[in-house]
Amino acid sequence: MHRFAVWWIPLGRYVVKLLEANEQLEMGYIEPVRQLYQADDCQPWKDTLSAGNKQVSRNQANIEKRDPKDLIEGETHRFFTLDVGKNHYWGVIRAWSKTAKKSELLWYGQIGDNEGQTKIKELVSLYDIKPGHVLIDVGYEAARIKEICGMNRWRGIRGNGQVKAFNRVVGSGKNSKRMELLYTSNQQMAVKNIKVIFFEIATNPIKDMLYRLQNGGSSIEWTIPSDVDKQYLQHMRSEVRREGPVGKNKEIRSHWETVSRQNHLWDCEVYQVAAALVSGVFDS
Repeated sequence: MHRFAVWWIPLGRYVVKLLEANEQLEMGYIEPVRQLYQADDCQPWKDTLSAGNKQVSRNQANIEKRDPKDLIEGETHRFFTLDVGKNHYWGVIRAWSKTAKKSELLWYGQIGDNEGQTKIKELVSLYDIKPGHVLIDVGYEAARIKEICGMNRWRGIRGNGQVKAFNRVVGSGKNSKRMELLYTSNQQMAVKNIKVIFFEIATNPIKDMLYRLQNGGSSIEWTIPSDVDKQYLQHMRSEVRREGPVGKNKEIRSHWETVSRQNHLWDCEVYQVAAALVSGVFDS
């Protein structure tokens, strides 16, 4: 039954819900609109977020020629996100502007295990990145990577594909309220007496946000340099949204599915969106 037919619930509630859903859609978060479409409007939802549809916008910048320390217009944040492989790392450095509402790719690539921390530290210095803005995936070889994070005051990040959001209490005392957020609070632990900070993210909705950023469906202009290579673009086409069984209970729902193992730079860009979200780059 459509929400309009439920006469005993004030229409204003639906309107507020619609406005809030559209506001979050502006930053690329699709889930509230999907829920409104299915639950309130009683309409079937069909995902069109496929790898083949991605049209990544290019800017005039040349990644090889730009000064690593040059700021983009109104730059407020710069993150270095890394995905961990068996004997290597993949990384992305991206600048964000909350005021100018834009994001530009500054560097991307693979770092061999023989270079490891030394190369990461060189890039951190070269691109002038704050320690807390270096985020490494701790889902693989967790103990070793968490120790590396702790030693360098970098942060760990871990994706969770089983949840849509995390139910959290925000604020304190009378001002506290329960909210659904796409990331957990910072978690702390000690590895070999070294303090490690990491957090978890709901990967499916954040991948939705990345997709909309790439395709101009967000209020933030998200671009890549003119000279980006085929490898980067292949990684950006490595996942597709599909309906299918998810989790231990095999619940049928829409989720992102890997169609190519070369998805490391895609994961790094997902972590970029998560870092920007946590740091307040997005308005909502």
